Amino acid sequence: MSSLEVMPTIDEMSYIEMGHALPYYNRNYFMPAVQAYDFAKNHEYTGVFRSAFRYNTYLKDYLDKSYLYSDFFLDFDNEEDIDLARRDLLFVIWKMSLDITFNLPIEAFRIYYSGKKGFHLLIPGKYFNIQPHKHLDKIFKWIAG
Repeated sequence: MSSLEVMPTIDEMSYIEMGHALPYYNRNYFMPAVQAYDFAKNHEYTGVFRSAFRYNTYLKDYLDKSYLYSDFFLDFDNEEDIDLARRDLLFVIWKMSLDITFNLPIEAFRIYYSGKKGFHLLIPGKYFNIQPHKHLDKIFKWIAG
């Protein structure tokens, strides 16, 4: 960030990426978050998804310079043994709650069943004091490692 560049606030991170899987997989539809409902409606609420990240722009020419913001997500999948995915999830929750790691309270962990093969773990950004950052995806990858 240059000394003249101002980091956007979390409230200014109001753009999202949407996509659809039918009739074929297609993503990179960047738009203001308030248009997500219309996008889903236009695709008959079927096969629609959105990126976890929010952006401070939706203009494709500026996306490589955009800031990113998101809560922290982890995905635990195992098609052959969902119990193994569950045990991995519980191990990560235990590990992240330790005083010597992230010291997160139990209420920080949001667990969602992802459908037949695993679980999603969401930790709201406030627990990590996440702020908009141009390389938040790389930071999350480092944390997940």
